[in-house]
Amino acid sequence: MKGDKANILSDLEKSGFPTEIYVSSTLEQQEWMVYNGSLFFDREESKEREIDVHAVKVDDSFANRTPKKVNLGDVCKSISHLIIEVKKCEKPLIFFQYGREYASSFPNQAFKSKKERFHHLLLDDVSSAYGYRSRGDFFTRKETLKWYGLTKHRYKENPLHKTFYTAFTSPSQPNPVYEAVKKTYKALMYQKSRYGNGTYVLHIFSPIVVVDGDLWSARLDKKGKINLEKVEHLLLEVKQLISDEKRRRFEEEQIYDIVSRRGFNKFLTLIKRDDLSLYNAWSNFIQPKEENKK
Repeated sequence: MKGDKANILSDLEKSGFPTEIYVSSTLEQQEWMVYNGSLFFDREESKEREIDVHAVKVDDSFANRTPKKVNLGDVCKSISHLIIEVKKCEKPLIFFQYGREYASSFPNQAFKSKKERFHHLLLDDVSSAYGYRSRGDFFTRKETLKWYGLTKHRYKENPLHKTFYTAFTSPSQPNPVYEAVKKTYKALMYQKSRYGNGTYVLHIFSPIVVVDGDLWSARLDKKGKINLEKVEHLLLEVKQLISDEKRRRFEEEQIYDIVSRRGFNKFLTLIKRDDLSLYNAWSNFIQPKEENKK
């Protein structure tokens, strides 16, 4: 029948598939290993599901900073994982800031390595003259990511958003971002459990929601009026209830990158910069202590 092709194309444009294909092809062009429809096991629902994209990139450019001779594969390197869910949204998505709060540290899910002390280093200097305590361990004032050379990162530069909603919809309607956030977290934790640790290998996990639609950042100005700005990328901090192996539940925070389709290519440049900065800090961290003195 005439018009069938046009109708099919029109229907496809209403779905998220064109954006998913765009995301995958853009990643491949920038030399990421891309796995489409990557499977993970959802423990909450006790079934297999799939995440739209799992992209991986390995950087061993600082391998010569490995402190001593090790087995093949255990040299100093970073492995970046992008866990991506794509959503089509015809209505504007609004994300709210509460003040101008920035991340003070990375969420616990961001890294995997044999040196967990690195995972809990703060992003900025510690105000206390004595240091700080994190997850039962005491860290000196100098033990921050900045001390080890983390010069730039989007978590330090961009304020956190805490809540969101879809414009022109009733509160009872499901929010596409909420479901995507839950799904990326589950897929991230599954993928994280699959990878082993080399002695000097750092895995970096980034949960990302790519939106084919408009993103808006909202905050109150000094006069109490809403300041609304259209953006291509923002950080969303979400609190989640997590169950451990003993089925005890506790609250944990995660940071998600929310990116528009048109801002995705630029976002990958930001990821490249930030991962290199983290890798540099990691390579300095694993050096013998006498080499870190400044």
